[in-house]
Amino acid sequence: WWIKRLKKSLETVDVLRIDHFRGLEAYW
Repeated sequence: WWIKRLKKSLETVDVLRIDHFRGLEAYW
């Protein structure tokens, strides 16, 4: 179950990272 949890958290981090990157792109 922890593998699934880890994958889920990694996916969430990926989404947040993409969102952050898009925000920086929009700022520039």
